[in-house]
Amino acid sequence: MQLTDVPEGPTNVRILRDGREIPAETVYTGRRPDGIAVFTVVNAAFIPGDQLQMDRMPARTAVVVSSPKIDRCPQGHPMTTDNTGIDQHGYRYCKTCHPDQEKPAHDLD
Repeated sequence: MQLTDVPEGPTNVRILRDGREIPAETVYTGRRPDGIAVFTVVNAAFIPGDQLQMDRMPARTAVVVSSPKIDRCPQGHPMTTDNTGIDQHGYRYCKTCHPDQEKPAHDLD
């Protein structure tokens, strides 16, 4: 593929997360079989609750954002189904590191 083959892409792509804008760098990654040009965000992962925004999106163009592929917490504990929780904001957390998040906020009894 030559540089001249790269179609015009979206402009000012950003991810909105918790009221903050994270600038997103996109790279042209090819065309789907139906001819849609695909641009992939390469500097930011998409997590639950994020919103993808851009100023302009050319026709027949798609933007792909990957989810983070994290299999261990920063302390090295495995992020398995049994050891991973989801907080009230949709973020994953390690149950070994944060056992206090497993306790109910108040007792109903």
